[in-house]
Amino acid sequence: MFLKLKNILVDIKLELGIFFQFLPALVSVLIIGFLITLYSYHYMKLEKNIAKKNQNIIRLQTEIVSLQEEKAELTSPKKVGERARKYLQMDAVNLDKVKFLINE
Repeated sequence: MFLKLKNILVDIKLELGIFFQFLPALVSVLIIGFLITLYSYHYMKLEKNIAKKNQNIIRLQTEIVSLQEEKAELTSPKKVGERARKYLQMDAVNLDKVKFLINE
């Protein structure tokens, strides 16, 4: 009985010796795996942020083009004349109604 127990303990000691022999390599692999996972997470987070920024840039560029078109339309002489009549009650200049003062 004691001999069996002694053999079992010797086997356990040998197996623990092998385990502790490879423990630094196992810990190194686990640390490297953790660091790679952490880097990957950080990289994916940055990629997502860049994609959002690019979408925002595209949206702003589209808005700029739309505003430039609106500006071009609003500054056309025809539109300016329409707004002047509608909002400021202005009429086009009629040269028959203009009197010139001549200093003699």
